[in-house]
Amino acid sequence: DKSQRSLASNNDIQPGRIRDSRLVFTPNRTATYRARVTTARPGKTGRYRIRVRRVSLPGLSIEEQEPIAAAYHHLGQSHLAIPMWELIHRSRLNRLGASHPETIKIVRQLAIEHAFADQCKKAVPYFEEVHRQTQKADTTQVEKFLATLNYACITWGAGLYDKSVSLMESALKIIPEKLPERARWFVFSMDESLPPPDKRIFKRAMKAMADLHDGVLKRAGRSNKLNLTIWATRSMMTIQDGGWVNLNEISSLFEATLNRYHPHAVALRINLLLSTRQAGEWKKLMQNCKIVAAILGDVHGSDDLRVLEVQCEQVFALKNMKSFTAAVSQIKDTHERLTRAHSEHWLLFRAKSLYGECLTEQKKMEQAESLLLDGYNGLKARVEQIPAHRKHLVRDALERVIRHYKARGKNDKAESFIQERQ
Repeated sequence: DKSQRSLASNNDIQPGRIRDSRLVFTPNRTATYRARVTTARPGKTGRYRIRVRRVSLPGLSIEEQEPIAAAYHHLGQSHLAIPMWELIHRSRLNRLGASHPETIKIVRQLAIEHAFADQCKKAVPYFEEVHRQTQKADTTQVEKFLATLNYACITWGAGLYDKSVSLMESALKIIPEKLPERARWFVFSMDESLPPPDKRIFKRAMKAMADLHDGVLKRAGRSNKLNLTIWATRSMMTIQDGGWVNLNEISSLFEATLNRYHPHAVALRINLLLSTRQAGEWKKLMQNCKIVAAILGDVHGSDDLRVLEVQCEQVFALKNMKSFTAAVSQIKDTHERLTRAHSEHWLLFRAKSLYGECLTEQKKMEQAESLLLDGYNGLKARVEQIPAHRKHLVRDALERVIRHYKARGKNDKAESFIQERQ
């Protein structure tokens, strides 16, 4: 535990035979636990992986598992919550039937869980089922409206643009006269990471979202949580369309109305980060990076990939501000964390490329060359793993290599990479 007291151990060392040593440990309280591994042959090097493969809760009834699944959800541990919700759903389905409100409630929770885990395509059938059951059941206009709006958002996130816009337009026809202060299961899923659809669909979506925003604003007021979510989604779509929106006001309202750790508030902060980057507001970008990294670090830990990616954006801002000493200090730490925790992830190679560029500016050419080449080659080899909206990082890394060789007067090497670019 934190005080270095040993709580459980397993010494099954048999050199050359046991390659999968397992330890069962059941904590009796919530805390931070550490695992220590020693090798059969001290002094020898090697790579070892430690992971929590299964969290099991033996002897608990379905009713007892539901609050635990909810706790995992609130902690942001969707990968642990989903299997439990699936078990609860099967039980409710067999016992109560598909159209029972308690069954629909769990289907809705599975939909939300997959959406929060950025698994839009897996979430679609759950949102579809909730929408179908809600439309045919004896439910309120508010529930019908929210089910339609959720389904529209998740289909957009999954790249089903025609379906999404049709659902948005359907939602416009059923906006209730009164909306609740807290729309409990509205999901913010208009995902900027997907390639944009054709202009015709995008313009239809922009109009529908603007009309939804105006309609909800009239019925619910400016500080209503549902209005804030639609307002934020509309703003993000404006950014996607090449426009500039000042999101500070919406972000402040979100954090005041919910809290800074709420998934909607965090998503909005990230959109604010993206918009300042797009506008070339480097000082604001750096400030937002610090805020987002702190929030994500509190929730997920300092070695989480989301935290490290935001730190790379912070380095990008410092570099553009010509603060190369601060940039090197930050990227060195980020690079070490990625090397230790995510040695095969593409983000490590983006960090190498940024690190190499910063060292080039400091005239540390030999060290910079190695990092730049490793970064470019690593990104190129992992291009299929890089999200569509980030694939430009491969070309950015190539441009850094070319600039490096030109700065050193090695035009023949620069030319070979220019040929590769063409």
